Amino acid sequence: DSSEWARYENIDSMLRIEDDYFVIYYSRKDSADEHNKALVCQRYAHEAIPQGERLMKNYPYPNQLNGRKLPIYLANSDKSFQNICLQLNHGTPNSLAIGLYCFRYGSGKVFTDGIIISPKAWTVREKKIRANEGLAEYFAGNYDRLREVGNYSRLDLRDDFRGGGNTEYWAGLSAYLSLEEAFSSAAVSDVVVNSYTSSIDKSLKTAIPSYGGLSQWNKEWHQFMDAKEYIKYKENKR
Repeated sequence: DSSEWARYENIDSMLRIEDDYFVIYYSRKDSADEHNKALVCQRYAHEAIPQGERLMKNYPYPNQLNGRKLPIYLANSDKSFQNICLQLNHGTPNSLAIGLYCFRYGSGKVFTDGIIISPKAWTVREKKIRANEGLAEYFAGNYDRLREVGNYSRLDLRDDFRGGGNTEYWAGLSAYLSLEEAFSSAAVSDVVVNSYTSSIDKSLKTAIPSYGGLSQWNKEWHQFMDAKEYIKYKENKR
């Protein structure tokens, strides 16, 4: 409620640094330290642009979005993290989350309200990071999640299997690796780009006309896992 929000910083009063691609908001409290964090975040954000270009063919901010830059909010406490999420109308995040991508659908498009970074992001060990999902890990070339392969036989790519701890990370990562082995990394990128405007099933059939869609991908992913093809990626070797 509004009385609870009043206890924490309003996003409209946050300080910010801005460049050609990003607007990074940070707290006025302890602003010197928070400003340094914003500069670090800015550097990492720019380092992620090439990965975004690889994933999306072209990096959309700001040229493809009417000049709108990507907003990133740095929370200076767990309560502030929750509060910023509420102010952006995205509810209360999981207590284990170190970041949240806030978006909404409208007129056939996805609108990003902002990326919110928890203070946990500055202290969590890399192997514990849970902010990215399988697709992001795939394009980043990070195969650490494969060490957590578990009971994949109960999973189906046609279902939403979120909420299973780290399941969505390693399952998503291994699924994209299986698709790459069957075709190529370029084909995976084509599937992703098509998924912006179509279902994943239709995107598969559009990007790879000879493919049988999501049902075939699910079948071949299980075969990939049964044959332990994922093992070769565990040491970050392609």
